[in-house]
Order: sequence, then structure tokens, then C-alpha cells
Amino acid sequence: MGNDTGTKTGSKRSEDLIAYFPNGYAENWFMAVGEQFKTELDIKKTNRKKKGEKIEVWTQGTTYAFKEGQVFYDTPEGYSLWSDALKKIIFACKILEAETKIIATKHRDANEGFVEFAIYKTNTEKTNIIEIDKQNITQDDFVTFLRTGKIGNRKIDLIYG
Repeated sequence: MGNDTGTKTGSKRSEDLIAYFPNGYAENWFMAVGEQFKTELDIKKTNRKKKGEKIEVWTQGTTYAFKEGQVFYDTPEGYSLWSDALKKIIFACKILEAETKIIATKHRDANEGFVEFAIYKTNTEKTNIIEIDKQNITQDDFVTFLRTGKIGNRKIDLIYG
């Protein structure tokens, strides 16, 4: 099974992962994306043959699949008791609508799906979060946002900070 593929059209899965989760959250990402989102990031265990032996390894595909209702905070503390979380959160986002739409191309499967999401910031009293923006971007660009805090060439902490 050394040539496992992630899709029916033959896109190969890589052992070079987009995220590593040493403390339960994607390391060095702008938003605190927990390991429970591996499926959405198309990270899964795949059977490979190495040195004549079958082993399971984590692999990366290209089919991101975020869903409506998912919420992300800029700190792992955002997922704690809400009254405590508000003291630590600066930014949050909630997916309002999402679709995964895979288009097969010659070299890889293109994900032309989208994510519409709201961006929130805590109020000055740190007692609530308020919506400050809405965005509609591709699934690929949403992953870039989660990793870097950038939408296009704009970083949200510089725009709304």
C-alpha cells in the first residue's frame, strides 16, 4: 500500500503534515486548532509499506472539510469555562456556512469549497465577544487564516487589534 491515495482521482497523501499537535493544538498556529479537527484538515492514518512491513502513519491530504457551527479561538484557554475564557480570548471565529467541493484536476484534487465565517473580538471589559467582520473564502484560504491569521495579505490582529 505504499501508494495510498487520498481520493478516487489519485492525489497522493503526503507524510509532511500541515499541523502537528504536541500539546493537543496545532503548533505555532494563529488560532488554537485542536487535534479533534484532524479530519477537517484531512490528516488521517494511512497504511504504508516500509522496509517490507505494513505500518500506519499520519498522512496529509488536500481535501479540507470544515463545517457550519465550528468555532475557533486564538488561545487554547478559549475552550475553557466561558467566564475564564473571556479573559484570555482576543479573537474568535465561527463558521456560518461551509461546503467542500472537490474538482479533479490532472495533478491534484482542487478544493473549490468555501467557508463563510464571522470574526469576533472581546469587548474592552472582557465580558463578551462582538462580531467585527464576516468573510467568505475558500476552504484552502480558511486553513491559511487559521494558521497565520491572514485573510489575503491582511492580518486580522493588525486590522482589528
